[in-house]
Order: sequence, then structure tokens, then C-alpha cells
Amino acid sequence: MAEIDPASPKVGGNRFSPEARKLAREREAKVLELRLRKVPFDRIAEALGMTKGAANKAFYRALRRIPEAFADQVRKEELESLERMEARVWREVDQSGQKTAEIYQGIDRLLAERISTNGPKWRPCQLPPRT
Repeated sequence: MAEIDPASPKVGGNRFSPEARKLAREREAKVLELRLRKVPFDRIAEALGMTKGAANKAFYRALRRIPEAFADQVRKEELESLERMEARVWREVDQSGQKTAEIYQGIDRLLAERISTNGPKWRPCQLPPRT
């Protein structure tokens, strides 16, 4: 029978213990705090030692735990930020002549992710008529 080396790092563990839950909530709070400061998810992930996807999920979990009025304000700010980005992209597209359909679908996907209350959800978009 193989012996377990007590000096080796612990892998796994009980995610449902009170200590583990407390640590998870603290990480979610840190992610939310950094995101409210407009730090991108990839930098949050790097700072907290997690993947970008884990940081995104932690943000949405934290968002579900805070009071609804505050969560709505956070979603509103995220949406306004994306709308400013969309306007900036459209100005660049108009100047460069890029394929607007691909760019619009990417922006639409980002908007759908940010305004969803339960995390990212994407739906295909229809292009509005350009004037």
C-alpha cells in the first residue's frame, strides 16, 4: 500500500465546510470589489490566482448575494460601460469599413452577458438598419 506524504500539498477537500464556504464568500467579495473598480476579469483572475472563468462566475455569485437594488445599480453601470464601448467601436467601424455584422454580434453577446441576472446568456441578434 502506498503511503501518503504529509508534506505534499492537499488536493481537493471539503467545499461545504463552514471554513471553505467562508473563504469562497471572501473571494467572491474580492472579485466584486475589483470589478466595481472596473478591473477586467483577466486581471482579477491573475491577482486572485484563479481562471478568468472562475472570476466571472464568482462575480455573478456575489452579485446574486447582494441586495437587489445594489445589484441592479451594478448591472446598470456595466451596461452603461458597454454602451460607451459600443459607441466607440461603431465610430471606429464607420471609419475603417470593417464588417459590421461580426462586430455587432460580438457587442450584442457582451451586452447579453452583462445584463443577465443569472450570468452569461447569449442570443443571436438581428442587425438594425444602419442609416
